[in-house]
Amino acid sequence: MANTPSHDYFLSDPWISPLITAPSTRLLIPASRRPKTHNTEDSLLSRTLSTKDTIPYAISFYNSSTAHPTSAFSLSASASEAHSSVKSVGQPIRELMTAHALAGGLDGHPSILHGGIVATLLDEALGYILWLNEERAHYAAVALGHTMDETAEGGFGSFTVELAVKYRAPVKTPGTCLVRSWVEKKQGRRFWVRGVVEQKVGDEVVVCSEGTGLFIKAKPTKL
Repeated sequence: MANTPSHDYFLSDPWISPLITAPSTRLLIPASRRPKTHNTEDSLLSRTLSTKDTIPYAISFYNSSTAHPTSAFSLSASASEAHSSVKSVGQPIRELMTAHALAGGLDGHPSILHGGIVATLLDEALGYILWLNEERAHYAAVALGHTMDETAEGGFGSFTVELAVKYRAPVKTPGTCLVRSWVEKKQGRRFWVRGVVEQKVGDEVVVCSEGTGLFIKAKPTKL
């Protein structure tokens, strides 16, 4: 990923910088931070909460030890090599991490991030790992010839059915928080996902909140 303002900002963060510069780390611009020109999708995170007084910077990343370079799909590769490479790239992300730079415009109590915003960040992270894994699986299937549809039926979106948040410690502002998310179970169109919000306090990384969610994959008529 080319350098962005968020990337440059977190490179100067002593906690986040080692995580995003590790050799096996893949960086992403969070999908919800990209403004959509054709409708109001993601306007909460891409506009309302993307200001100097709210969350000016955010970056997602994951450890991808199975990632393959684009050349793995070249015509010079054997059929078996290409098949193996595509299958590896299509493997689900085990844990997604998203770092957020927090200003003071979203406080509830003084210098403490509002609990509703904490829940929002968890909800976004839980939904985003599902979106990414659905996308990876679909395009791997396309590359392997298992489907001819370049665009997945119904897209990659999902809806939150349940979200439970346990608040263990305040998230201080201004500062940085890290949201980790992972999928625990899948059953048909239903996914059970977990996540935590962390913040570094001195030399210790503190789990400030924990979230568990049940999501359902959108039907074609819903998006």
